[in-house]
Amino acid sequence: MMYPKGEKFQYNNTGYVLLAMIKEKMTGIYFDQYLKENIFDVCGMKSTGYYELDRLPAKCTNNYIYCADTKDYRTNIFSVDVKGTGAGGAFIAVKDIIRFWTNLLEGNLISKSYVSDMLSKQSRNGDDAEEGYYGYGMKQI
Repeated sequence: MMYPKGEKFQYNNTGYVLLAMIKEKMTGIYFDQYLKENIFDVCGMKSTGYYELDRLPAKCTNNYIYCADTKDYRTNIFSVDVKGTGAGGAFIAVKDIIRFWTNLLEGNLISKSYVSDMLSKQSRNGDDAEEGYYGYGMKQI
């Protein structure tokens, strides 16, 4: 830990990578396959998946990030993993985002009680518009 408990918060993706590795060990299947079977398929998210950057499916777009030194956009292939991890990296279509949130909020993935806990404010005060505040596993802006 970087700070004593309750003193300060700093986001770190490492915990999500570790959780995905634990899930793989528990289930015996790769994390991306687990998500496909237990989240994406359940929600009807047919245009979502974890894909290798050199094997993107048809109609899949490249990601771009803003490059401050050139004041232009460039692909982010050298800024992300070759394939997503527990810390992120799924390719997702807008309609699939709606399918995910609808299923999540309706309690089809976890109980509505857990959803409420997940979305409850846990750190930050929300004064900073860019930072928002954090719930359990969810950044609120």
